[in-house]
Amino acid sequence: MDFIRSLRDHPDTSGDFTDRDNTQRTRQIKIIGDHAITYWHDAPVNIVMVVDIRYADR
Repeated sequence: MDFIRSLRDHPDTSGDFTDRDNTQRTRQIKIIGDHAITYWHDAPVNIVMVVDIRYADR
């Protein structure tokens, strides 16, 4: 949760990886411990959308 809270102050934080959703929006993927957190920054309204948290593949 500390990382997710940090996105409030630093919404443009880059992830470790990127991918694209079905609308071709670039999403960031950050590995924190055993978890992969997928998010994107909606700059026009300045919010961060966390769209997935799951166990990271090893």
